[in-house]
Amino acid sequence: MYLNWIVNRWTSLIHCSHQLSLARPLPGIHDWTPLRDVVLRLTQDFVDAGLASETEQRVAWQKLLEASMRADSACDVAELLGGVLPKNTSRSGLTQRMNEAALVFREMFPNLEKQLEWRMQPLREQWEAYGPGLLAHAGRLVPACKSHRGKEAAVQVMQPICGGFGASHPDVAAVRIEAVLTNPLQELPEVVRLGWLLMQLQLPSWRPSLSIEERLIEPIGVLALLPPALAAGQVVELCRIDEPHVSLAIEQWQVAAPREVAQTATILLSWWEAYLQTNSDWPIALTALQRSLLA
Repeated sequence: MYLNWIVNRWTSLIHCSHQLSLARPLPGIHDWTPLRDVVLRLTQDFVDAGLASETEQRVAWQKLLEASMRADSACDVAELLGGVLPKNTSRSGLTQRMNEAALVFREMFPNLEKQLEWRMQPLREQWEAYGPGLLAHAGRLVPACKSHRGKEAAVQVMQPICGGFGASHPDVAAVRIEAVLTNPLQELPEVVRLGWLLMQLQLPSWRPSLSIEERLIEPIGVLALLPPALAAGQVVELCRIDEPHVSLAIEQWQVAAPREVAQTATILLSWWEAYLQTNSDWPIALTALQRSLLA
C-alpha cells in the first residue's frame, strides 16, 4: 500500500479547533484562549445555520476536517464545505472565520510545516520497516482487509496536542495522525495505531454485505479491527494481543466502547478467538460481535 505523507497546516488547525470544541484539555505550554474564542464563534455559526444537535455538529466537524485535508486557503475550506452545510450558511462568513483561526494558529505555531516535516520522520521510518508486514499479516487474518493492498492512501500528519491521536476518513481515502516524536506508550507503538487506522479505510466496502444497523457499522467495525491490528503487531514483534493491551488500545486510542473498558476487551478477545477457530465469514463475525457487545 503506497502512503502519501502530507503536511497541511489547515488539518492541524481544524484538529486543534475540534478538540477545543469538545472542551478537551490541551497542553498548558500554549495560551489557547484566542483560538478557543474563534472556535466558540464557529460553533455558534453552525447553530445559526441550523446545525443545533450534537449529531449535526459532529458531522459538520467531520466534513470540516476532511475539507481541511484538501485545502490551501480559507476560501478552499469554505468552498469544499459548500455542498455539505445548509444552504443558508454564508461562505464568506465561514471564510472569515477560518482566516481568524488561521491567524491565531500561525502566531502559536509559526514554523509548523517545518516542524511537522521533521516530526513525521520517525513514524515514517517505522512504517517503512514494519508497516507492509503488519498489513500483510492483518490481511491474512481478515481477508476483508486484503483489498487495501496495492492502493494509495494519504497520511495527514498533525501537530501533536493530545499526546497521540489518530482518525480514519474512508470517504477521502485518508487517515490523520499526530506526529509525536516518540511513542507515548512503548507497549503500543504509534506504527500499530497507524496500521489500525489504515485498515479502517475498508469499512465502506463492507456495508453492502452487513446486516448491522447503519449507525453501528463504524463503531463495531473500528472495535473489530483492534484484535487483528494487535495480532499483526505481535507477529512483527511490536506489541502483544491480550486483555491488558486491548484495554490499553481502547483507552489510549479513544475508541468508543459500549461497555466498561475491561469488559469490552474481554468480549473482543473472546469473539476474536471464536472467529479464528470457526473461520466464519467476516460479515457474520461482525454481527456476532454486535450481539455480544450490545447484549
